[in-house]
Amino acid sequence: MNLVKVRETITKIDNAVYTLIAWICGFLVLAMVIFNCIGLSARYFFTIPVAWVNDLSLLCLLTNTLLGASVAWAKGQHLVLDLFDRLYPERVKRFFWWASQLIMIAAGVKMIQLADYNAQLYKGMTLSLLGYDESLKCRIIGVGGILLLMAAVFKVAENVLALFIKEKEER
Repeated sequence: MNLVKVRETITKIDNAVYTLIAWICGFLVLAMVIFNCIGLSARYFFTIPVAWVNDLSLLCLLTNTLLGASVAWAKGQHLVLDLFDRLYPERVKRFFWWASQLIMIAAGVKMIQLADYNAQLYKGMTLSLLGYDESLKCRIIGVGGILLLMAAVFKVAENVLALFIKEKEER
């Protein structure tokens, strides 16, 4: 089994999935702008308040936040403190990198559990004017948890394979 090809395949899948999700995030921002323009135009030019605009904007914002967090983690664009990165030796930075990946895996699992619990709790409740089931918001949290979990697992797999490849080359 060629570990380099396996690592390249994982990297390609990772890039393809999270590039698609980044595009979805962009479309969600555009949708929020359009919804809010519709709401403002209807309210101020036609004096007809459109209440469902707020519900759709909230769903887009929640989805965009959770999807964007997983994209940022997968692409390595999350917050990094330069001071921390410059101060500590490479071994300490590596330790914290691995610890952060494990924390993200645990956070993804907890988000999935939380989403499932809350979806069961809110099933059948309709609080918005659109009449959608409130458990939909909880399911979005579950999807965000799955994507965050995938991002962390892909990063761990890529780095473990890189370590095996490096060890194999040194022999």
